Amino acid sequence: MINQILLVFVGIFAIIGLITFLYGIVEGLSHEKKTEVPSELVVFVKNQENDVEGLLRQLSGKLTSGNANITVSGLSVVDYGSSDSTAEILKKLQTDIDVLNFYTKDEYINHINNLNNLT
Repeated sequence: MINQILLVFVGIFAIIGLITFLYGIVEGLSHEKKTEVPSELVVFVKNQENDVEGLLRQLSGKLTSGNANITVSGLSVVDYGSSDSTAEILKKLQTDIDVLNFYTKDEYINHINNLNNLT
């Protein structure tokens, strides 16, 4: 009698183990391998001479420290026709901050068109 009860428990555990094993195989096959696609964070600005430097220094610090919750290959800033000194500040920051790319509106449109032609 006890042998029959033990046999039932062993059978149940064997079935549970088999189901778990098969689930693991199916789960492993169903997940596609993810490849990380380089992405850039793009910030559009216009007439932000008082705020742009602080913002970009904070953003670049987060991106380069590894503490950011996102992975980006660069930080692009597009000046959308500022009439103040925003563009000059961005040109200076581009030399100070390695991950920063500065574009005017037209330059950025060309940049996007070039990227689209690569794909």
